[in-house]
Parts: sequence; C-alpha cells; structure tokens
Amino acid sequence: MPAFKPLACPADREQTTIGGRSLKFGQTGVEVLPVDCGVADVCTGTLPSHARDLYDSPIATGGSGMAWLVVIVLAGLGFWVGRRLYRYPGGWAFAFNLRYESDRDALAHARGEVRAWTRRADQDESSARRAVTAAEAGRKSRLQELDQQRTRLRHPGSGEQVGALGALTLFQHRRMAKADSEINSAELAQMEVHFTTDHTYHYIYCINSGGQSLQAKYRHLPPSPEAGEQRFDEGTVRDFARDIQRAIARENSFREELPSWLKAVESEREAVENDTSATDAARAHLEEIRERHRQDPHREVLEQKLAAALKDWEKLTGRVPPR
Repeated sequence: MPAFKPLACPADREQTTIGGRSLKFGQTGVEVLPVDCGVADVCTGTLPSHARDLYDSPIATGGSGMAWLVVIVLAGLGFWVGRRLYRYPGGWAFAFNLRYESDRDALAHARGEVRAWTRRADQDESSARRAVTAAEAGRKSRLQELDQQRTRLRHPGSGEQVGALGALTLFQHRRMAKADSEINSAELAQMEVHFTTDHTYHYIYCINSGGQSLQAKYRHLPPSPEAGEQRFDEGTVRDFARDIQRAIARENSFREELPSWLKAVESEREAVENDTSATDAARAHLEEIRERHRQDPHREVLEQKLAAALKDWEKLTGRVPPR
C-alpha cells in the first residue's frame, strides 16, 4: 500500500477540516480529532487499521473486472482512432481538428452516396440470384420426386401391411406365411385363394401364378388342454380369405395399369429435364439487372463526385484517402 504524505499544517489557524477530519493545531504539533469514518491522519501520514483494510479491498484497487473494462474501452477507443486516421489520412489535425470538419464531411458524404447506391444494387442482384437458385432447386427437386416414383413403380416391394391371421400376413403386393423358422413369400398378382373346412380345421389355400400352393389351417375344434392351439371361428377365417382376394384384385389392377403409369412418369421426367424455361428466365433477369447497374448514369455521377472528393483531400493533405 502506498504511503500517505503528510500535509503541511497551517500555522495561522487553531482548527481546520481536511478530508472530513478535524485537525487541531497546537504549539507541540497537530492533533487529529477522533471521528467514526477512520480517514487518514493527513499530518502524520498514518491510516487506521480499518481504513487500511478498505484501501486494500478490490473496490479500492479496481479489481480484475474493472481492469478488463478499462482494457476493452481502451481497445475500442484505439480501434476508432486508428480507423479514423486511416479513413482521413494526413495526421491528427486532418483527422480530428474542427478546422477540417467540413472537408471530412464532404468526403464522408461522397463515400456514403456511393456506398448507398452499391448497397441497393447488391440487394437487387442478390434477390435475382436467389430467384435463379430457387428455379434450379425446384427443377432438381421435381426430377428427384419423379425418379423416386419410377423406382417405386418398378420395384414396389411388399407394400404396407393389410392384415394378418395366424401364420399368414397380407401386404399390398405380397403374402407371407410363417412355417416354423422359415418365411414363405409370394406375389399377389394372379394368385388364387380358396377356403375350405372340416370337423377340426378351417383352411385357406393360396395358389400363386406358378401353380404352387400354400395351405394355412386354423383350428376351430376345442383343442386338448395340453395342445395350447389358438381357436378361430369360421367367420373370421372367411373374412380374411376375402381380404386376400380383394388385395389380389387390387394388385392385378395395379399390374395392368403399371406400364401406362411408368410411361407417364418417364414422359413427365423427360419434359421436366428438357424444360429450363424458368431457370433461363431467372438468369436473364439477373443479367438484365447487372447490365442496368453497369449502365446507370447516376452511378457515374456518384463515382465522379467521390473521385473529386478524394482528389480534394489529396490536395489538402498530400495523402490519398481510401474509397
């Protein structure tokens, strides 16, 4: 902690107040009258203990937060000063003195007009470029959709599940049957389905287009307790057989229409691929905007004003300022 320097005591007064402390002057020296705040004895240069603690606290010393704040403020101030000296070269007087304020204003105004025109032109061109990008993206997206449609038509797979009963599971385009650990799968197209029953089981027979038959049986007679088989009533099994027949009819219709659907998708895809009119129009609009900006007479006027302002500053300072 830095030491306090004692103040010279006024000899022409018996008592005075310095820094909120009452001082009494006598022939033998100075007496500091007691107070509650504990401020330094300015004539002897000493501090009470609680005053020394306050002096050494982070509040008194500034603290790291205050130090960083000062650094940030100084850095910002240094940046502003440096930028101003760069924008208005020639020395401190030309950059800051009020004598040259009108010269700085003239240069700043010329710069601002060119900057405003350039900003508007950039916004126009940016909007036109976005239109080109949107047109190209729209065409590409439609081509991807058509490719996906074509793939789904050529390779429909099993499709969504339609229903299930016992070992049989029915999908949009296929039927599947579980037998032990194996799964038997067949296309529904041109399949035949029959329902029969006897005194123990109901049966569904699925005969595919190649003549191969699959039998699915559903017990309806009450099984023995140890058998653990599930029971199926006749109506449930008959309804499921009719569901399979309806799915087969839809699949047969789908297969009949498939060539025409593929042809339509292929034709549309070819048309979309060859049609670049939207993209071409957007690109033409972009080029039109660019040409209009290049030929804009107002731009030439503003550029001439800025060139004159730069020249005037060079004559004034002997330094060429940036645009």
